[in-house]
Amino acid sequence: MKTGDNWKGWTIEELLGEGAFGQVFKISRVEMGNKYYSALKVINIPNSSGEYSALKNQGMNDSDINRYFRDIAEDFSVELRMMDELKGHSNIVSYENHLIEKKTDGIGWTIYIQMELLTSLLKYSKENRLSENDIIKLGVDMCEALEACRKMNIIHRDIKPANIFVSRFGDYKLGDFGIARKLEQTQSGLSIKGTYSYMAPEVYLGKPYNHTVDICSLGLVLYVMLNNGRSPFLPPPPAPIRYTDHDTALMKRISGEPLPIPANASAELAAVVLKACAFDPADRYQSPREFEDALLSVGNNGAQIPTADIIPEKKSGKKLLVALLCVALALLIVLLAVVNIDFRQPTAETAAVQTTVEATTTQPAAAASTTAEPTTAAPTENPLLDPESGDISAKIDASSREERTFSVNKDQFAFIDKTGKAHRFEIKSSSVTEVPYDVDDNNNLAAIEYSKEGNGVGFGIKKDGSVILLSKGETEFDYEQILPHLKNVDDIISHERESITEDGESIRRAVICGMHKDGTVIALRLGDDGSAKRYIGYDSWRDIKSISLYLGAPAGLKSDHTIIINDIDNDKQKQYTKITGIAAMQQGSLLYDNDVYLKTDGTVTVPKKGNFWYSDGMEKASKWKDIIGYCTGGSFIIGLKKDGTAAFVGTNENGQCNVSGWSDVIALQTCDDYTVGKKSDGKFVIATNNYELQKSFEEAVNKVIK
Repeated sequence: MKTGDNWKGWTIEELLGEGAFGQVFKISRVEMGNKYYSALKVINIPNSSGEYSALKNQGMNDSDINRYFRDIAEDFSVELRMMDELKGHSNIVSYENHLIEKKTDGIGWTIYIQMELLTSLLKYSKENRLSENDIIKLGVDMCEALEACRKMNIIHRDIKPANIFVSRFGDYKLGDFGIARKLEQTQSGLSIKGTYSYMAPEVYLGKPYNHTVDICSLGLVLYVMLNNGRSPFLPPPPAPIRYTDHDTALMKRISGEPLPIPANASAELAAVVLKACAFDPADRYQSPREFEDALLSVGNNGAQIPTADIIPEKKSGKKLLVALLCVALALLIVLLAVVNIDFRQPTAETAAVQTTVEATTTQPAAAASTTAEPTTAAPTENPLLDPESGDISAKIDASSREERTFSVNKDQFAFIDKTGKAHRFEIKSSSVTEVPYDVDDNNNLAAIEYSKEGNGVGFGIKKDGSVILLSKGETEFDYEQILPHLKNVDDIISHERESITEDGESIRRAVICGMHKDGTVIALRLGDDGSAKRYIGYDSWRDIKSISLYLGAPAGLKSDHTIIINDIDNDKQKQYTKITGIAAMQQGSLLYDNDVYLKTDGTVTVPKKGNFWYSDGMEKASKWKDIIGYCTGGSFIIGLKKDGTAAFVGTNENGQCNVSGWSDVIALQTCDDYTVGKKSDGKFVIATNNYELQKSFEEAVNKVIK
């Protein structure tokens, strides 16, 4: 198959699926020893020679036929525009590249669309039994995708399981915008396109429709998932389905007959799904956000949907507790508003919310993973240096605290030496060179944090809790304006992301979260227009011992092993909690069954076999014991044992897992390309296949260790 110059070096691995107009392939490319994967959708117009012959038999000449097929190609190009407009949304399939090519051996066009490689929902649901909570999460993620479509005035018109995919992080994504239409084009009702089993009645009947047809289709998807895979009015299993059953069931639904309750849904969820599927569009949820809120109110009373492997589903029927939780959530949602603040010109009106909470106790420092002891503890008080200490929890906290003294990115490494001075190194293919900082005041530091985007933005936390900008990096955001509001800080995280405004515009934002020494937090946001805001929803957080990121939003780990997050996209905040029994979390996605956590007993959780993130042999990590630190990449887990040695499971393409010879290591971090370990004497080791890089790194870095 010819794929044009845009795909030189890519190899077709396998056929993933095919439809009426084309096929989808898994493709791969090897570059500098690394293998990359994508999906390639190939659309042929016409799809067979029979189409050309049929048009010829209707009296059309080649010129007319060519124009006919060109119109179809232009219609399919709408999908490309839709995908480009929605690019970057976490619940929409990521579009990467495309090519529209005129056939050289006949009449017609071939369209190539390169997308991220995902697992189809149909395949995923066959290999993994979805609980009610899983199905609620599916609905929530799809509502997020539809909300983005709504803001762009896009109606998808073909929501069905075949067009929903699952990422390796457990996110559900909406794809295939081939028949999507702008809202203004549908007011008078257009052609009947879509899949009948999931089609809203007004579309099937040729009546005018609006964005609620997608809400109806999504409701039908959830209905089928909750009804043993069968559409409304089909005979329940194990009864066989006859051909005429599909027509009968469709006619009942299209005529407005009330839908029966799905077989496996709770009463609360059934009510939400049936409302979404209502025959009259006015009786449905009028926006994806309204539908999402209803789903979240069912899922553990507004909590983020848990995973059975990490939290067993509680079957207690304590109705009073449930009612109290619902009331508390309602009050919280009212309070979680974003307060606009001009940090550079504070007024009396905003002074109250600008005030940073000052610590009233000498609470222990916190790491990006977890911590519970002062950063400046004397060496004799460090449990990592006491081989006789059997307190695994104390060692976990101490290792996490050590992680905060260095930062690993693909092109840069930075650390704080024993005197509190920060050092920065540039990493090239096989060489490591120390680079001076932009500021002179890079001393007396307790922690260091660099943006995970690799843009060079670096923060330093002084021992007095103040925050400085070590390096401005390559960014459009003015981080310096928020520094005066970061006081008495123990830990800090930052993330830059794309967001969609209420007007449908795409803007970039930077989110910064600081954890105070008393376990409270402050969350700030910078806009690319120079604006600055504070999220007051985080002001209610208490007893936080570690902060990380959840899809760009700050997440907190409490001392009682509760993870708490606020969804801050589009200035809309909700709060979720989840008791996990974990002792540490690393920066990345949370709350899915394919994540890795360090538990309080020194064991780790591992991805399930069959999940996208799973690699052969990963289940061996579940047998590890006495683990005090860990790091993960796309397909590997590295565990640090309390005796200072390390082990790994998964793939080792770049040598980042060459840790079997390590000893006396007390903390580690990875960036997929290499892994760095900190030893008890303050020196560093690096794991990589590149011997020259390893030699240059250890020489350049360790020569400045005092």
